[in-house]
Amino acid sequence: MSARLLRAARRVPIKLMLSVVFVSLLLREFYPFSWFPMYSNFSGHTWYVYVTDHRDQPIALRERFRVTTPFLKKAYYANLRAAQDSRSEPSLSPERDAALATLRFVTTEVRPKHAGTPCVGLRLWKVELTRRDREIARDRSLLGELGCP
Repeated sequence: MSARLLRAARRVPIKLMLSVVFVSLLLREFYPFSWFPMYSNFSGHTWYVYVTDHRDQPIALRERFRVTTPFLKKAYYANLRAAQDSRSEPSLSPERDAALATLRFVTTEVRPKHAGTPCVGLRLWKVELTRRDREIARDRSLLGELGCP
């Protein structure tokens, strides 16, 4: 290969990199230059919610209500923020209000797969996971309960 061809081949990756950077900056995509600590540092605390029947037997949400547990957590959190930000009379228990709103949403707005299933009371539980001395501690608390109409 000629020296001229080798020099041109060496410059192509630099030109390609600079063009990608330029286009990214035009599109306001700062990924190569951003700092996202996604998985570099885990939090020592997290939580999730789940639904049980009146006998505290967990209910398979996807099978019964066509929703997932992450969706339920987001719905509860949105209802909790709404209850806390409410400008009307402040609630004594925004967690309970948010839990009831979430359970009502799941049972009325999201159509259950099995329309003929008998009504059972539903309970929304919150489980907080905390890392303590190389162990994971679970603290479970009842957020709210929705009986049959």
